Amino acid sequence: MARLTEQYLAYVEQIRRSNLELAAEYLLMAAMLIEIKSRMLLPMKKADSGDEAADPRAELVRRLVGIQRMKLAAARLDELRESGATSRAQSWRSNRP
Repeated sequence: MARLTEQYLAYVEQIRRSNLELAAEYLLMAAMLIEIKSRMLLPMKKADSGDEAADPRAELVRRLVGIQRMKLAAARLDELRESGATSRAQSWRSNRP
């Protein structure tokens, strides 16, 4: 795991030089993955209610789904912006003498 972490941090350093926001997202994801792996290596504890504790991967899945939704929404907004710009340009051209 240490070797993987070193490789990952070297990659993040390369990204950081070009895009700090992207590097922050990668660091957050790496921290989450390390936390999940460490939880999975430990014996499972029973929750207070007597049921098994929640799967640590569930939070990761929830976040990934949220990220995917944001990416789809951003793509849709780009499409709307592009179609609006095209419509305005066509409208402007058709109104010219």
